[in-house]
Amino acid sequence: MKKLLITLFLLFTTICINAQTINIEYIKGSSKGKCVEENHKIIFSNNTYTRIDLYDNSKISGPSKISQTGYDDNGTYWEKWSPRFYLEENGIDEYRRVYQYYIQVFYNKRGGDVIYIWERNIEIKNDRGKYFLTSIGGEKFCK
Repeated sequence: MKKLLITLFLLFTTICINAQTINIEYIKGSSKGKCVEENHKIIFSNNTYTRIDLYDNSKISGPSKISQTGYDDNGTYWEKWSPRFYLEENGIDEYRRVYQYYIQVFYNKRGGDVIYIWERNIEIKNDRGKYFLTSIGGEKFCK
């Protein structure tokens, strides 16, 4: 019984450590577009990206893993998330069966709070992406 409890505890903490949930309050269709109030929840967990629209509970989900990190000219820390690892691990046929999104997450500092997320659907040619802003991003870019 004790071994079972320890195993369950380790499994639970591993799942919790590897998950990040971000609450979104605004969406913009482009960097210069108008902000629209919308509520979404974005979850990064176990090499998967999930976005849930809290209005109708629709969701998209696909493989995603950090592929690069850095800072922009303003000192904003960013992470690039990509599904490319899935292609390398599973081949082209399986890769074509999953949603393919390129994600960039921007933070106020490394280890800090998310400002916004830029999402682009790789499957749609010429997709310019959407901006999903947290309350911090909304204060900075929408008001």
